[in-house]
Amino acid sequence: MWTDIHLPLTNEAESKLFGPRGRDRTVFRKKLAALNTQYKLGLPPEFFGYRADGQANDRGETTLGIGTYAAGLRLVAIGSQACELLQDKAPKIHSALISEANALIPLHVRNGEHGCELLPYERRMVIRSLCVGHARKGDYWSGAAEAAQKGESWMTLVDRKVPNYLTQCIVKQGVILAQNGDDCPGGLENFIIKALPAKGTWSEAHSELKAKLGIKLLSVAGHKWLKRENGNSLVVLQDVEFSIRANLIGPWFAGRMKIEARGEFIHSTRTALAASSESAGVSS
Repeated sequence: MWTDIHLPLTNEAESKLFGPRGRDRTVFRKKLAALNTQYKLGLPPEFFGYRADGQANDRGETTLGIGTYAAGLRLVAIGSQACELLQDKAPKIHSALISEANALIPLHVRNGEHGCELLPYERRMVIRSLCVGHARKGDYWSGAAEAAQKGESWMTLVDRKVPNYLTQCIVKQGVILAQNGDDCPGGLENFIIKALPAKGTWSEAHSELKAKLGIKLLSVAGHKWLKRENGNSLVVLQDVEFSIRANLIGPWFAGRMKIEARGEFIHSTRTALAASSESAGVSS
């Protein structure tokens, strides 16, 4: 089950909420945390992806995303429990944003069920901003980024690693859905059950699904850096296009910082790829 809320902003509302810099995923998450206290919204800390030390849990398998889209702000929930929480709190969040912006903000809500239809043929997908790893000495992704800056092709560097990583992310989200009691029809459930505790092994589920999905990396536009609150940075691959023998239904996410709705699987079209230029700045 999923819930996807869009809050389109006028220029006036965006200016009031974010100032001259404009809307920003990280700033929106922090602002919503502040509004939670100011307006007593009753949102739990994990709603914002915070750990016990107050830092963003960038590796956490969160079921909530606080992000932006071309026309405004976005809140997305994955799994029945997160959907129930978001649907319950959405009116209060909406009211708080209107008060803070001193402007009308429409609220558009979509709901649906997840699915993963395994196919006998390939479909193209793209992830506009895939947060993969820390930009620190000794980290694989940091070394790969340095090699890319020296002229090596990202396709050469990660043509096997990215498909493996994306398969792992699909398994993880499938497990989250199963743990929420949600169905995910289309064939994925036959593999996910093996990754559940006491049912089988994670590696077996991953290996079998990897062969079934047959993900092939087609292109990587480049990379950028995303600076975090603790001063560290993440390597972010831009416009990762790939083929997959599956039709993913509903919101599916990969990589780190899913709390900011980063790393979404999008069906690839020329329009989708062209639109990604608007999201090229990783802070957006």
